[in-house]
Amino acid sequence: MARKTITTSWDGENRNNFEHNFKELYNDLNNIVSSITDEVYQEIINGSKLNWLDFVDTYEDIATTYPNPSESDTVMARSDSADYPTGPDDKRQGGTIWRYDGSEWQPIQNIDASVINAVEEQLTQWIDANEQEINSINSKLSNQKLADVQEPFYIAHRGASNIFPENTLEAYKGCLALGNNFIEMDVQTLADGSLGVMHDDTVNRTTDKTGYVYEYSAMGFRNLNVDVPTPYKNVSAPLFEDIVNTFGNSAIYCPESKDKKSVQKIINVLDKYKLKDYALIQSSDINDLQPAIDAGYATLLITNMADPATISAAGIGYVGVSKSVADSYIQSCIDNGLKVIAWTVNNRYEKEELLAKGVHGFFSDDPFYLSESIPASSKDTFIDQTFGHGMLASGHTNRGGFISPNKWGFTNILTDDTVREYVLQGWAGELSQTYTMNLDITFESGTYWGSVAINTPIDYFEDSPNGLSDGYQILFIASGSIYVYKGANGVATQIGNVTGGEDLQKGTPFSVEIEVTPTGIRVTNVDQNLTAEITDSEYRGGYLHFGRREAKWSFSNVVIS
Repeated sequence: MARKTITTSWDGENRNNFEHNFKELYNDLNNIVSSITDEVYQEIINGSKLNWLDFVDTYEDIATTYPNPSESDTVMARSDSADYPTGPDDKRQGGTIWRYDGSEWQPIQNIDASVINAVEEQLTQWIDANEQEINSINSKLSNQKLADVQEPFYIAHRGASNIFPENTLEAYKGCLALGNNFIEMDVQTLADGSLGVMHDDTVNRTTDKTGYVYEYSAMGFRNLNVDVPTPYKNVSAPLFEDIVNTFGNSAIYCPESKDKKSVQKIINVLDKYKLKDYALIQSSDINDLQPAIDAGYATLLITNMADPATISAAGIGYVGVSKSVADSYIQSCIDNGLKVIAWTVNNRYEKEELLAKGVHGFFSDDPFYLSESIPASSKDTFIDQTFGHGMLASGHTNRGGFISPNKWGFTNILTDDTVREYVLQGWAGELSQTYTMNLDITFESGTYWGSVAINTPIDYFEDSPNGLSDGYQILFIASGSIYVYKGANGVATQIGNVTGGEDLQKGTPFSVEIEVTPTGIRVTNVDQNLTAEITDSEYRGGYLHFGRREAKWSFSNVVIS
């Protein structure tokens, strides 16, 4: 378009005339707009609305497929009618789009239907060819609600804190990646009213700072560096909303109001993301839970003594109890219609005992091992230099540590030289009836023995007369000797040994082979060609543990075949 040039001089009179005319035009426009009633406006909107319906084959199929259409319903007929065309005005051609105007179907557009039909045919062929993969993806994408969870529940306590850095986004990401989306977190109100996620009332144990949790604002809390093991780096303390915003309805949340005053704020966050069906809110204070009860949330009271009838009458559906609570209390809770979740359960033998008592689920620091959802490994995972599934301390809290590049072991010398420590190697799962185990053992420093306990009937061993230490225990002595003990009903009896070996060299691994047959056990220090052979068949299967008395011992290159 050619550009127009205004040649009239722009003096004051012209300017005033222009402003006057513009104001009149503006007033006229306002009058026109204001004269349009809401009804007229809605009629205009309705006249342009398209409510798309699924395609039909021909025009005649519209009436039978959609016998009661609504105004603005729109559909495409993909094929010509049988007698098309009957004349120049016949619109029943394939590809015609029809819109219902309130009284009849009107043609509004025609497109090349062959293109759509070809694309649909190709898409159908692809779906048929990839049906199995599509079903697998759909299964992963289906967002499971709390009501959909199968019992028993396996709730990732603090985000599975035996495997991941507790109460961190990294932990919860790890849980979902491994297939457990039922995640528990400890929630506390911060100085500015936001919600931080941390178990202790101070930040001292788990971060690089000190002070009470409630003293920090959201900004300060997020800037806390969480103390994490290898291989994690630069892990920050999260807000509750950070977690919810990250996972949305792909997770089921079990937030505990740790300070007994945060339930209403927890509800506010969950409501913001429309996650009522994806949450189980817990507190140890029944009054703290009242807002969640009133809002229709699923709730859990943490208690070992509150009257179950009172809990149920309050509208609470779940109760969280210690794994050591009296059997009678569990039964009373069940009798009053409560679902019982036990905490904190990591060993499978405890799980089985509690299931027999009727509990419905577990809070676990290692829900993957407990639920047996992770397959057993025939080789140790020590090269990862981080704790694998089922590496549980027995009767103490020390799970040992890692020595680069591929060792795990006890990295300190105990001041009390009578103390024994054992750690379950749950990554191996349940041992076979017969097997051969090869491993390297290193006497690092100290005085007393290192131990390999095998075929223990339960996944717990602590070498004490408590009835929980049955199975075989192989002791390796600094002098090179090997002793084999059998535990039965809490009593350990020596059943074999071999002496006369050379002193073990500190810091130097020696190779060991343990062979279990239907009738016996053969233990060999391969480097010294020193063998102890035992005939005994009482214990087979069971679990593997590594242990020590006082000294530093490490283990590596464990292979079970």
